[in-house]
Amino acid sequence: MKYSKLICLFAVLICFSATCIAQEEHVFQQNWSYGVNRGMTSSVVNFTPKIYQTRLNQSVGGFSIRYIGEKYFGLHGELNLSQRGWRESKDSIPTHKYTMSLLYAELPLLTHVYFDLGTRVRIIFNLGPQIGFLLSAKEKENQVVLENPNMPNETKPVQYRGDKPQNKFDWGLTGGGGFELRTGIGSFVLEGRYYYGLSDIYKNSPSDFYAGSANQVTTVKLTYFLPRKNKKE
Repeated sequence: MKYSKLICLFAVLICFSATCIAQEEHVFQQNWSYGVNRGMTSSVVNFTPKIYQTRLNQSVGGFSIRYIGEKYFGLHGELNLSQRGWRESKDSIPTHKYTMSLLYAELPLLTHVYFDLGTRVRIIFNLGPQIGFLLSAKEKENQVVLENPNMPNETKPVQYRGDKPQNKFDWGLTGGGGFELRTGIGSFVLEGRYYYGLSDIYKNSPSDFYAGSANQVTTVKLTYFLPRKNKKE
């Protein structure tokens, strides 16, 4: 009698688990999403040896695609035009300004993770590798007039002046998180990311001036995904 009760209880648990799984499979739907993104970049270049610089604020924008194949997990990709670079700054000469603006075509391929905060709101995380290709480089420098002719020549051109980055291919890791709002007209994602470059924009052989010159970019962007009909798993 004791064993029969245990067997019945075990059978009930199996049926309950199967029902929950069936309901979970019925609720979850695989889906593709397509959209556009637009935002702002704030960048520096991690030079070795270091130079005086402040963040250069520019823009980023492009196309986004996302595939969610498992509950809470998916893949996220983008093709963007991203402005990066740096702005040189010296407190001893506040009138001196130098800017190098770099335009990249970038392709992040990211693991997408999400958690539902309700029927319409999600918290999302994206993390993975990113590659880029330098399309153009534009430098700008103002003319500095020294009031004191005996002042040391702190404005003497440094190694990179007049030289465009020699390495056009760029790669590194990027990741961040944000919130997604799903509506009847599509989904809106507000996200912040940080890109850590693992390659250098200038040559770094022992005979070269810089041992390191990697992009470091913080991005805040808004992505809009078009509404689409989902396929059941």
